[in-house]
Amino acid sequence: MTTLNINELFDVNRCQHSADAFALFFYFPIGFVLAVLRIFIGCHAFLIACVLSKLSSIRFYVLRVMCMVLGVVVKEERETNHDRSVKVIVTNHVSMLDHLAVDLVLPCVLPGVWDLPKKLNWALGIKDFGVKQGRDVLIQNVKRYLRDSDLPVIVHPEGATTNGRKGLLKFSTWPFSLDHPVQPIVIQVNRPLGFKIAVSVIGSRWWSDLFCFLFVPFTLFTLRYLPVMTKHTEEDFEEFTKRVQVSMAKELGIVATNFTCADKVDHAKRILNVSPYIPPAHQTAQPRIPPTSAIPNITDLASQVKEVLPHVPLEVIKKDLATTRCIDTTLTRLLEGTVIFTPESVSSQPPKDSISTPSTSAVCLEGKSRTSDSLFSTPSTAAQTFGTTAEERMQSYQDRKAQLIETARRRYKEKHKMV
Repeated sequence: MTTLNINELFDVNRCQHSADAFALFFYFPIGFVLAVLRIFIGCHAFLIACVLSKLSSIRFYVLRVMCMVLGVVVKEERETNHDRSVKVIVTNHVSMLDHLAVDLVLPCVLPGVWDLPKKLNWALGIKDFGVKQGRDVLIQNVKRYLRDSDLPVIVHPEGATTNGRKGLLKFSTWPFSLDHPVQPIVIQVNRPLGFKIAVSVIGSRWWSDLFCFLFVPFTLFTLRYLPVMTKHTEEDFEEFTKRVQVSMAKELGIVATNFTCADKVDHAKRILNVSPYIPPAHQTAQPRIPPTSAIPNITDLASQVKEVLPHVPLEVIKKDLATTRCIDTTLTRLLEGTVIFTPESVSSQPPKDSISTPSTSAVCLEGKSRTSDSLFSTPSTAAQTFGTTAEERMQSYQDRKAQLIETARRRYKEKHKMV
């Protein structure tokens, strides 16, 4: 498999070439007026979407024409591979309007995590399946919906957008655990020559992406249907998920990677927290070395986290702090299980080469027994009863996890007099 760097999967700038930026400079007045007019047309399209049924043929033609006026053009390819009896649709994810483009030609619903008004959810084809309550609740609700409804469910198993040119993020397995065949659809998004504006960039807001759709003359969504895929008897859900991902990546001519949407979040943090570039001509006029106090010492921070969570290996703490640069964030990640580690004995001594701050040494020497009794003692968070339903068990788990995190934060603040 071809080695791919994660930064190749995402765009940082809207314009990849200076020639495109130069052309857009002269087009901006026209594009701005066009975007304003399309906002009013979009309001009418929203009203039509709210009034008409999703399975209405009138709604199908009216909305598709209005979306063309709004600059969203949808083209279908290999329609012979489309099986209308299949109720689970999976696509790659390249823009915020992917599911709307599919909904224009194939009415469907998207599991949503946003707290939007019901009318807006209906118009956008979004339905709450209990995503925030956990994976088991989500799968149970979707299965129940598929039994009772004629509208298929569309899922973007990548969980985050990419530029669609280099690779696919690792697919989530839950859409392939529904005991249903899936209809893969690959999406490619193109804009006319001279308007090569990225449909999504790292750190972009939804309104900026939407403005770009309204700003350019049009955006072409090409939907290419792949043959329906079914889980084989001898393969598990992860193997089935990987097979679908590889098939879609091969169709797009890109790579099926093991990067996840969480990796994109970490990559975005690194990109957005980088200091602005200073040209060499201006660097001589500024201090070349920033004040020492402005640079957090990883060893000192790790020692403080080690005091709160003595069972976590010091090297694991340092590695996570190098990414987060925040004690509170690292504590949360360790307590929630985001960072995987092998616990070590609380009585074990730290490495000899570890350096602790004077204040830390004083606490360890003067109040070792008192600290062990008060700081590291954890109140019992065991569930009093075992829930009879998945919802009750998930709620119990969330309550106990929140209690552990809050207790650790409170004791850390009390110890360092941050209250």
